[in-house]
Amino acid sequence: MNNQITMLVIDDNHSLVCSLAMMLRTYLEERITLTEMTDSVAAKHWIEKHGPHLVLTDLQMPEVDGLEILRSARKRNPYCQVILHSAHISAEVLCLALKLEAADYLLKSESPEHLLQVVEHTCDRIIRWEKALQPKQVIL
Repeated sequence: MNNQITMLVIDDNHSLVCSLAMMLRTYLEERITLTEMTDSVAAKHWIEKHGPHLVLTDLQMPEVDGLEILRSARKRNPYCQVILHSAHISAEVLCLALKLEAADYLLKSESPEHLLQVVEHTCDRIIRWEKALQPKQVIL
């Protein structure tokens, strides 16, 4: 692995996607290849085609919600890490997200610094797992 994380940001709020993308590119430019989308149906198809390492998705979106994005991402790439990003979350939804193996969830009211910290920690985890899963070279 070249330590480049393919990441997708999905939210139906265009201005939020733009600001998240600008922030992520500014602070993690060396580590990520970022795609941003506002159409959750198109995002689901993109995930099925590309199998990203990391997805940051809004929970409540028209047509395809964040939990369906989580299901699709984990089905396409079982190692994909999905962070749910929502204005509010219920205990029921949080339990379902944990059952579906979401990497984390963040409230939209959290500070940008906290979001960056969670994303960076998740990138580190992905890189460690990729290295651990690489076939070991046997020297005879």
